[in-house]
Amino acid sequence: MPTYEYTPLRPEPKEIRLLNLLPDQGSDEIEVEIIHHEYSSCPPYEALSYVWGSPERANTLIVREPAPTRLHANRPPGLNDYTWEPSWPPAVSISDTNLFITQNLAIALRYLRHEREARVLWIDAICINQSDLAERSEEVGKMAHIYSHASRVVVWLGEESETSALAFQTIRDIARDVESIKMSRNPPVLTIPKSPTWKLKNDGKMMREMVLNWISIRDLFAREWFSRLWIFQEIGLASSAVMMIGVNELKWEEFRAIAAWLYSHVVTGFMSEILKIKDLIRGQALIQIYTDDEGQPTEQLDTLLTRTRYQSCLDPRDRIYAVLSLVHKEYQINISPDYSKPVEEVYKEFVLRHMEHSRSLLFTRFCLPQSKRNIQTLPSWVPDFSASGLLPGLIKSASASGKSELDSRYNARDNSLRISGVLAGSVSNVSVSMPNAARVIEILAVANAWIPHNLYSAKYRGSDSLLDAFIRTLMGGFLDERKLWMNQEARKVFEKTIIDGEVGYRERQDDDIKHFISSLERVLPGRAYFELENDYIGLCPAGTEPGDRIVVVLGCRTPLAIRPVPGQPGRYKLIGSCYVHGMMDCEMLLGPLPRGWTITGYTHKTIARTPKGGSQTLHDPRLAALPDPWRFRYARRNNFREGSVERDGALRTIWFENGETGDVTRFDPRLNFRDLKERGVDMRDFFLI
Repeated sequence: MPTYEYTPLRPEPKEIRLLNLLPDQGSDEIEVEIIHHEYSSCPPYEALSYVWGSPERANTLIVREPAPTRLHANRPPGLNDYTWEPSWPPAVSISDTNLFITQNLAIALRYLRHEREARVLWIDAICINQSDLAERSEEVGKMAHIYSHASRVVVWLGEESETSALAFQTIRDIARDVESIKMSRNPPVLTIPKSPTWKLKNDGKMMREMVLNWISIRDLFAREWFSRLWIFQEIGLASSAVMMIGVNELKWEEFRAIAAWLYSHVVTGFMSEILKIKDLIRGQALIQIYTDDEGQPTEQLDTLLTRTRYQSCLDPRDRIYAVLSLVHKEYQINISPDYSKPVEEVYKEFVLRHMEHSRSLLFTRFCLPQSKRNIQTLPSWVPDFSASGLLPGLIKSASASGKSELDSRYNARDNSLRISGVLAGSVSNVSVSMPNAARVIEILAVANAWIPHNLYSAKYRGSDSLLDAFIRTLMGGFLDERKLWMNQEARKVFEKTIIDGEVGYRERQDDDIKHFISSLERVLPGRAYFELENDYIGLCPAGTEPGDRIVVVLGCRTPLAIRPVPGQPGRYKLIGSCYVHGMMDCEMLLGPLPRGWTITGYTHKTIARTPKGGSQTLHDPRLAALPDPWRFRYARRNNFREGSVERDGALRTIWFENGETGDVTRFDPRLNFRDLKERGVDMRDFFLI
């Protein structure tokens, strides 16, 4: 039988290729019809989300000539409304062809086919001509539309195992007791009072009796589907979804409920000996991807790239292409998938387009030293997203350069990037780095080894105690100022954990210890404690060396570690982002805050807290009035209003409007190279290569 040959999809009117999976005729052979439809009039279809597995296409399916179809009046609306009228016995047409597919897909199709009805599906391996790079690039750009417009997404997890039926039943039982989960990044999880699941939380005996249930859940989360990168788009944009193991089905809403419940309530005590956070992290990250009431994505690019860093993909270009459709419209950049481009070109174009769109340096955390990169030919300022699983710990979004706009220029001749800022210091000492996979006990031990010798007696740069500065540094800025948690209480927690090494089960820890250890786990892996020649302390990426420079750059939220290139004055390699205590609130550009003032940095707001009464303002006390013709504008949800405060006391977002041109920007016009230079700041250019 000849091999199936694809007919190109028409660009106008736009076409989609759908698969009619023909009914099971008692044969092991898989029979399909492949039909082109116009997007505007295609039938309802289901989109398959599955694991490709081995790329070897050792299995075949028979592609038949399209047979007559008719509307089935009894099918539920919105699903497969087409049935197939077979000839009996099935005749082999001279126009029938073979199409080679992977083993995993062949197994899935045998389970998915109905007994008497054809099933209309979209499956990437079949509905995209994978050998045509141009079509593959074009269709990958449409996959967000394909999955979001499917009547439902079918998640194929594989064949049944010894524990899969128990896992699905456990999920159904618990999900029944979990109240509706709001679609948000960190949804509150509430169980119905007095329900079995509500009682389970505090019943250690019942928890132990369900050990096989928890093992089955762990086995479920270990299935390969959860490791795929593309599932974030496939499930995140789905209007409806179902998970399948063999012939058993589970509603996505039920899975979402159990994933949220397990992560927020159960991984403690006895349970923590069976289910670890790392066992659930992929499922937790997956349920945080959601759309708003209008079906629009809600995510930021850096958040998406962080959440998906441990996911696997066959093509390193997909590190970028797989997340573009999940980005909020405010952060979307104009990039079309193109698999003919080298990976280096895709990554560089992505970073440059984002810098042009956002006027900020957002991806410095993703930059790694040369020794940790998979792609050695990338400039140091372009992250190797294929190695993002090695990222250093997260630093809280800060205001190291205030609301300044990126001042940069790319030179295509030598792949260099000019950035502007101030030299903040030179690294004098770097301690042993924290392993990326460090557990709590190891984190506490390494942090103990970082302790400065004069911790309890020294002042930090003449004001704070070195002890308080060191504790804040370990937390990487993740500190709730509203609770005024520092000083005596923080020192007690520090003594118990870092000095004495006390941990214990999480449910036995008080809230302060939980908060502290959680911050250490989030911040420290992949980082090292360092000191500057001018007595600043901080956290830097692993691989930072004495002699490296720390700079604060316009348009970048955190200080950066850079390394001078020998024999090339003014040229540097970017090492990565840092936390430096005393540099996170724009001190290197504007000087120290007046006594008693504090600043809280957010993505869209920088809130200054006054010393008396703790009242808040959007205006930095270190800055003079706006120069003409600029004026302040205040907005809530991008709608400009009069005044900076809402009726409920919440602060609006501050913007800046040019009265002559009418241009509105979120960047402060006072924080530019020229004006800062006139202010006395030693601004200079740095060239990254």
